[in-house]
Amino acid sequence: MSGMNAHAPRSVGAAAGLWLLAVGMGALETALAVGGMLVNGTATPGDLAFGLGLRLVVFAAAVAMVANLRQGRNWARLGLTVLLGVFGTLSLVIGPVQFLLDGGDVGRALAEADMASWAFGLSRVVHLAAVLGAMILMYQKASNDYFAGNVGARRLRTPGDSSAAAVETRTTAAQTTIADLASTRTASRPASKSPSGPNINDPSAS
Repeated sequence: MSGMNAHAPRSVGAAAGLWLLAVGMGALETALAVGGMLVNGTATPGDLAFGLGLRLVVFAAAVAMVANLRQGRNWARLGLTVLLGVFGTLSLVIGPVQFLLDGGDVGRALAEADMASWAFGLSRVVHLAAVLGAMILMYQKASNDYFAGNVGARRLRTPGDSSAAAVETRTTAAQTTIADLASTRTASRPASKSPSGPNINDPSAS
């Protein structure tokens, strides 16, 4: 459906914006984490190459799904729900939960945090809030109606419908051509002349 994103409800547009914010926060967290490991010498670029490559693929896939989400494609909504909404949320909370389960001291951790740690923590909070907000907005009534309507519209546009339309067009063109030929033959046929008065060469006319 052309121009489908122009008719997207505000809930879908807002959800797309929040997903892009979440991706941005994820990229920032990755940069902070990688920078910290490189500065501290706990990892080398070679050690981080695979993880960075995998994250770049995930980020690119998420951005592509967000673009399709705006166009009303339900598979993109489902993909974002599973990839970022479920697994993404688990990856965001598993670290803090594990820290608490291990008996970590939150007050001490905050007191010892440096600027990079504060930036990472703030980014994580914004990241999680964006994911939860996008999940809620994607399944609002207006959003559900938008995706359901687009799925129905695509089902109507089947190859059979296109073939039937093409056959009908060719049939109409053929009928028009036959009608034009018949009109041309009728116009070119000489008109018969009827006598307007008595024939003076006919003896019976006198």
